[in-house]
Amino acid sequence: MSVGQVSSLVQRKARSGRESYDARAMTLARALRLTLARTAERRMALSVSVIGQTRSTVRGVDVAAALGDDLLLLLLEGGAGRVGLAALDADLAMGLVQAQTTGRIKPAEMNRPFTATDAALCAPLVEDLLTNGAPLPDDAREGALLAGWRFGVRADGLRTACLALDMPDYDVLTLSLDLAAGAGRGG
Repeated sequence: MSVGQVSSLVQRKARSGRESYDARAMTLARALRLTLARTAERRMALSVSVIGQTRSTVRGVDVAAALGDDLLLLLLEGGAGRVGLAALDADLAMGLVQAQTTGRIKPAEMNRPFTATDAALCAPLVEDLLTNGAPLPDDAREGALLAGWRFGVRADGLRTACLALDMPDYDVLTLSLDLAAGAGRGG
């Protein structure tokens, strides 16, 4: 066997090992997918699948522009006085409320404002997602994005929520979800 063949063989074995490791690596995206599916099933007996997700950084002054309308806004409290935000669109919020109150999810138009009860029904899933997902990513910095958050209060509107957010930049994790095998979608 020549030196070139040995080198090629070693490179192939190293590449194979790296691909195998990458397939098992726990990324933030994978941690969120797994944790959300487990948490929703355990807490609500609800099948939830992540069908899309993005991660971006948004300047604090641009948060309002990055969010849409008709959102259930949950202010989150973190360590050292940090304030975060979980924004659930109407389809997701109503799907979670329906799953816990009627046991079924029906597509319905949102024809009422969000209430404190809606927030109380949705917040435990958000808290569990963050708490249980934080230790999973292999990269400790990714896990730190999820660690230490708990539900604080429902914000009455986007303006109120943005007044509470005082950091210069925010990491924005956007999840698109499928509820109950297609019965509902949201994010």
